[in-house]
Amino acid sequence: MSETKEKFELDDVLDKFGVMKRYHLEKMILIFIAFLVNEVHYTNYIFAAEEVSYRCKDDFEGKSQCSFNETYTCPEWVYDNNDSFFAYFQLACQEWKRTLVGTIHNAGYMCGLWLVGPMSDRLGRKTVAIVTSVLGALFGTLRSFSYWYWFYLVMEFLEAALGDSCSPFYILALELVSPRKRIPFYMYCSFGYSFGGIVVAFLAWVTPDWRWFLRSIYVPSFFFIFYTFILDESPRWLYTKGRRDEAERILKNASNKNKMEIDKQVLDKLSCEVSPNAMYWKGLPSLIFGVTAVIAALVTCFVPDVSNESLPDTVEQAEGMGKPKKTNIQGR
Repeated sequence: MSETKEKFELDDVLDKFGVMKRYHLEKMILIFIAFLVNEVHYTNYIFAAEEVSYRCKDDFEGKSQCSFNETYTCPEWVYDNNDSFFAYFQLACQEWKRTLVGTIHNAGYMCGLWLVGPMSDRLGRKTVAIVTSVLGALFGTLRSFSYWYWFYLVMEFLEAALGDSCSPFYILALELVSPRKRIPFYMYCSFGYSFGGIVVAFLAWVTPDWRWFLRSIYVPSFFFIFYTFILDESPRWLYTKGRRDEAERILKNASNKNKMEIDKQVLDKLSCEVSPNAMYWKGLPSLIFGVTAVIAALVTCFVPDVSNESLPDTVEQAEGMGKPKKTNIQGR
């Protein structure tokens, strides 16, 4: 007589854990902080490269406005905030350089999607989440010491491409609970984004100097390295990589913190398909999407609002864009 083995799915075990119990509450707080910091980093350029009012120091004839139809050239510009990014790099009448910071930042995020996703499948959610958080802190801090505009842009791109921890933390948050409890668990974690918007605005208000503003939001992120000791890897990812012992140890630790018991026989009978390491050629669609996004971002450098022209208000103005301006000269 053959004996049939009863198999259990990982979701059956995870479904027994309460979202608001001690173990998942601890992980929820850690991911909440990660999302908060990620939001601060993601929106930093809005405040770091904000526009500042300026005028010509020798404005005796009222020609402070930037105009390429006049021969007048301002010898020196005066800015309302000399500690701003806009003033330090002398961006008066160069609006495209200011907006290019945001363009490069978002282009970096698009390129990072192709790299961070496969890396989290290969190396683990926890590992990639910590590495990207620390790299983001590194490139962001280096940017605060920049004395050259183009070096600043390079660091901006690298920070966005290699320092985006949103994707691995997002996947980790979903894999720590069963599908039935993912919505409430992720909803609580995602409140970090809302608080992050408040925090970045507050820091921009108390630190008007752009260098200290960047340091205030990036230097604390180096503490994410301590997540190595307080954050667990995704049990689901460990099972798919055949690392059952580590996954069972995490589940036992979770059950102990929540003061519940998991039958060892249930853990022994857990079934989970082992998947091979992610192949980078499978990320080709993401790569194509990322490259397309970069090209689209570069195209925005030439739209009228960025190239020091006002956007048209009427059809006639739109038809006249790009054409030489006609000047009416009236003789006496």
